[in-house]
Amino acid sequence: MLKFFRRLRHYYIENNKTGKYLKYAIGEILLVMIGILLALQVNTWNQERQNRKLEKEYLKGFIQDLNQDSLDLSKASVNIKLCVDVIIELGDSIPKNYYENKFFNTAMNQVKIDGGNVVTYKNYSELVRSFGEKTTQLTQHRSFDLARVTFDDLLSTGNIDVIQNEKLRNEIQNYYSGMTAELDYESNAINPSFNTYLNVLQEIGLTPYNETPIEEIKDNSESRQKLITSLKFLLEANVRHLYWSSGLNEKVKKMEYAIEMESTKL
Repeated sequence: MLKFFRRLRHYYIENNKTGKYLKYAIGEILLVMIGILLALQVNTWNQERQNRKLEKEYLKGFIQDLNQDSLDLSKASVNIKLCVDVIIELGDSIPKNYYENKFFNTAMNQVKIDGGNVVTYKNYSELVRSFGEKTTQLTQHRSFDLARVTFDDLLSTGNIDVIQNEKLRNEIQNYYSGMTAELDYESNAINPSFNTYLNVLQEIGLTPYNETPIEEIKDNSESRQKLITSLKFLLEANVRHLYWSSGLNEKVKKMEYAIEMESTKL
């Protein structure tokens, strides 16, 4: 084909047919331009297809991270139930005003340690039975760890713009900015009471998974009162924590819904 066009060009030039040659030249230029435009368009289509595939992968990653956030934020309920159980086993009672708190009642209804119907922790009734196991479980508080693997990857690779919905892109950035700022609250609200409880256990000699009879603790009025006081301090902190985490969980669910809706469009 190229050989044919070269011969045609030489023919017009040799036969002094300038007008036809110009038309030919213009046609050849247009053909080249059309070829370039088609190549660019194909490249654009390929890039767009790759971007949409990448976007789907990122949105799927966000859903997984948000599911982990929701799971982490659900754990305060178990500690509330444990605190109540141990306080009552030690012969004390829970102030009536606690039962007016909807978050306290939610926690008490969600976690049935002895009944085998556990919502918050899978198989929890099989793990927590004795007094020693309950006091030990309360030492295993794990702070909320914001899952941001997908978001950090977006930032580090510079792929943030692969999320084509600008509104969703801004919502994602605001979500992680706001959630990161919230992390300080947990350390201030929970850690002091948690550390106090650990210190009391050490002071009265309750080691992890100890088999000390509860009657022995109850007979020592000083140890009993110290433990009850630290447990009530921990209970109050966990109720506040549940209120805080429930608010954050609403944000998680809202973000998850927005991402799922965007995923259905791809």
